[in-house]
Amino acid sequence: DRPGDPNVEIYAMDADGSNVRNLSNSPGGDHDPRYSPDGSRIAFQTNRDGNWAIYVMNPDGSGQTRLTFGSTADELPAWTADGRIVFVSNRDGNPELYVMDADGNEVSRLTEDSAVDWFPAPAPHGDAVAFMSDRDGTFDIYTTTTRGGPVKRVTDSPTADVWPIWSPNANDIAFSRWNGANFVLHTVHKDGT
Repeated sequence: DRPGDPNVEIYAMDADGSNVRNLSNSPGGDHDPRYSPDGSRIAFQTNRDGNWAIYVMNPDGSGQTRLTFGSTADELPAWTADGRIVFVSNRDGNPELYVMDADGNEVSRLTEDSAVDWFPAPAPHGDAVAFMSDRDGTFDIYTTTTRGGPVKRVTDSPTADVWPIWSPNANDIAFSRWNGANFVLHTVHKDGT
């Protein structure tokens, strides 16, 4: 957030740090902005309507449109390579991954487990989605597809492996691993080697 703002907003600026501008400009908290693959839209989460919901807007902040309307939290939107949006929702009782069209239609669940499935990271091409889950006792990195399966475990550590992000060629996943004192950056091939 910026000095003088009563809440968290989404800002943009030029690459040199100039021309800072408030894009979301709402009374609620606005978080986790992600540009669409073609740069024409920004997905983000906001609680401006009382609970966390997924919205989209144009790159200049205009055209803010609500996409999810449930009474539970919908969070962490991320664009797939084919222009859909993966997100986390509690709508079925615990945090699971879902995917929807860019207009909010055709919502389907990608994961189904009693554990926490969190922080979806779609690959830059293809249909793979990396995410973190504690389904085996500690947070590790897993993958699935935008078609909903299968779920594959990529890391297996006794400490937390979190915050996955794909390499540009979609062959590797970078993530943070807790070493007992700090988070340390690691990479792993998408097949777990």
